[in-house]
Amino acid sequence: MSERYSPTERIGVNHVESIFLKKFKWIFREQPILDMGIDAQVEYVNGNGPTGKLIGLQIKTGLSHFHEKKESFTFYLNDTHYKYWINHSLPVIIVGHIPEYEMTIWEFIEKKKKMLKKPIKDGRLKYQKKTNLTEN
Repeated sequence: MSERYSPTERIGVNHVESIFLKKFKWIFREQPILDMGIDAQVEYVNGNGPTGKLIGLQIKTGLSHFHEKKESFTFYLNDTHYKYWINHSLPVIIVGHIPEYEMTIWEFIEKKKKMLKKPIKDGRLKYQKKTNLTEN
């Protein structure tokens, strides 16, 4: 495989899209332009059709984005991204697709989690390995 190209990012986006389309049956809208922290939007669909209720997704693919422990993965985020996500007009979910384990994990970004701890410059978002993205 070429060192100049890696399909990792596309694998993650395609896998997450597949979950939302096949399992949730929601609308998935990838942001194909410079996204500044939101890779896609999903729209909740109920028995009556699209609802207009949207969630922003930031998708991270591969173990290189996470620090692994026995029961969890930790994603480190900087203050700029954190502020962008908590001030976004949509609720935001950080989705981690880890092809090495065939696992897709998720966590909401919320102010109340107080992920940024002083004096640590980078915040930590901890995912329990059991938080696999499923229709439940």
